[in-house]
Amino acid sequence: MYLYNVKLEELHDSVSKLKKLNTLSLPNNKLKTIPRGVCYLKNLTSINLVGNNIESLPDELGKLDRKNGGGLIRIAFGKKEVSKEILAKARRLLPTTEIVEFDNTKG
Repeated sequence: MYLYNVKLEELHDSVSKLKKLNTLSLPNNKLKTIPRGVCYLKNLTSINLVGNNIESLPDELGKLDRKNGGGLIRIAFGKKEVSKEILAKARRLLPTTEIVEFDNTKG
């Protein structure tokens, strides 16, 4: 699923019904959190949240980590859009997942 710059403020929890979804790319929206429903998508391999001011992550996000039976390989955040605390929580919840800080302010 790719929703670029559509001013999305929230993603409904019903996204959890998309069991075969493997890529969730939501760059340049207005998201502040990831809904818990995303955390049950074991086939997700990639999440792109660059361009969103993510303020919180659900603890259930750890279910996506490969050590917990998930398939998440990579999650990307905007370097200047998330706090060090959010990045630290992502690293704690997703120890085998590549956490990418992308600087999208470069021209």
